[in-house]
Amino acid sequence: MHEKTSKATAAAAVDVGLRQGKTVIAVKDVPGFYVNRCLGPTMVESLAMMQEGISPDAINKALTDFGYPVGGITLCDEVGIDVAQHVVSNLEGEQPKFLGARMGGADTGMLKDFVAAGLLGRKAGKGFYDYSNPDKKAKRPVHADAQAIIAKYRNPNKDSSKISPAEIVDRVVLRFVSEALHCLQTGVIDSARDGDIGAVFGVGFPRFLGGPLM
Repeated sequence: MHEKTSKATAAAAVDVGLRQGKTVIAVKDVPGFYVNRCLGPTMVESLAMMQEGISPDAINKALTDFGYPVGGITLCDEVGIDVAQHVVSNLEGEQPKFLGARMGGADTGMLKDFVAAGLLGRKAGKGFYDYSNPDKKAKRPVHADAQAIIAKYRNPNKDSSKISPAEIVDRVVLRFVSEALHCLQTGVIDSARDGDIGAVFGVGFPRFLGGPLM
């Protein structure tokens, strides 16, 4: 909501969402709103880990074993890498409007290379993974073109390829939790409850944890 949004307008918008069967939270009108604002730093962290030698499969498995419905790399493919690139670009920039240093940690130009190569995710049949096999139950290999781009952006000064699944989870989840807390502190969301609802129902944050602010 914008600071000048009337209560009647906000109530009407919430009512529309409820009538559509959606779970609704009200958020401040800022780049990324709430869910994408928290997803941005987590996507950057996933990029950083791949650039440090951690495979997409290892990142996905660590997160699904932890309780996410899909891993972060698969999520990018499902949403669309062009959409992910737009989200990241929309959040990069100087504070206070944007996230500034909170979007740091990786070379996000990698996403632009994916988009330029037509690696847009499942909708294009290729993204981080290869979707050319029509069998929905088939294990998806990392696409050859994706492997080449990941190798191009390999960080020569950092190697995290041997870290544990627990460390992978910590790196991703703590970026999400940190941004969720920042959203609460700066009034992007009105309450911890709203932040937990948005995370659990919006991006599949593990339900057994109650949410990032629980």
